[in-house]
Amino acid sequence: MKKTIVVIILVLVVGLVGYSALIGPVTQETKTPDQSVAQLSQQAEKQERPYNGQVAKGQPEMSTPVSYSSQANALDASVAERLQDRVLGREDAPVTLIEYASFTCPHCAHFHQTVYPMVKQDFIDTGKVKFIFRDYPFDRFALMASITTRCVPMDKYFETVKLLFAKQDVWSKEENPEGYFRQVAALQGADAEKFRTCLFDPGMQEGIANIRLEGAQKYSVASTPSFVINDIKFNGRWEYENFSKALNEAYFAATTNQ
Repeated sequence: MKKTIVVIILVLVVGLVGYSALIGPVTQETKTPDQSVAQLSQQAEKQERPYNGQVAKGQPEMSTPVSYSSQANALDASVAERLQDRVLGREDAPVTLIEYASFTCPHCAHFHQTVYPMVKQDFIDTGKVKFIFRDYPFDRFALMASITTRCVPMDKYFETVKLLFAKQDVWSKEENPEGYFRQVAALQGADAEKFRTCLFDPGMQEGIANIRLEGAQKYSVASTPSFVINDIKFNGRWEYENFSKALNEAYFAATTNQ
């Protein structure tokens, strides 16, 4: 299992932790500190980036991270806390909905902008469903986005998830999205240096890889978005009509068996 995790990390972060001697310098547009995320978004192209679960050919590698101590590299208490499930909704809700998603997946972004708001309104906010978001990154940009959501203040987690999906066509087109993620982190109140340390922490990378591996092994997750309803993988289409029907059926089954 450890070998599998290492392979996943290598696939996801090649370039993220690569040697600068091998990859050469990264050219990145300089953005002034007073530029807001909204301003950055307005500068982006409007054409949707095709998604095939792989990093596009010709993308430059990421900047080389700074060195960290062995204590920072380990899955210490602070890292373990950041990697815990992020839960939205009533803790004792009769239905648990788990989503596995990649932040560079257009279908995931579409779900979060169209279907998820209705699910939240009708099921999560009413106490019927407890929602858990789990990372299943397919490339290094998605990995960085996943880590970004877990490096901002914890009470800003779901707000950051929403923002990254809403602006996916902005940061996913960046040659190096680190600057954009740092803008997002600052917007959410994260300390700049602590955020960068967290963003490139190998412990965070390993933890995200573990989350992805568990999804693949336990629920046979192989694509995104994938959903699990009360420990059973949902295999239907995720338009709201089908999704709400599955959630209502799970709620009925859970409450009538009590």
